[in-house]
Amino acid sequence: MLKEPVMDLTHLPMWTELFHSRTVDVRAERKWVLELMKYGFKDTIDYAICQKSYVIKTLMAFYECSVCDQMTKVSGFLSIFK
Repeated sequence: MLKEPVMDLTHLPMWTELFHSRTVDVRAERKWVLELMKYGFKDTIDYAICQKSYVIKTLMAFYECSVCDQMTKVSGFLSIFK
């Protein structure tokens, strides 16, 4: 995250790694990431950063995927985009 002396505030570090995790606790990690997004979306700048990092497209594609369970849909996605 801090490989360089300046932090890039327009990039979401480790979002892809956490959301597409291969660990046993993948559902817990996804829930944690979605909770962060739920409480972190405060402004249009936040949305623009997520759009730039393909977060919104990834979430919409995952919502329709058979791997996405009903609890993730209700507690995660719908609470973010209400």
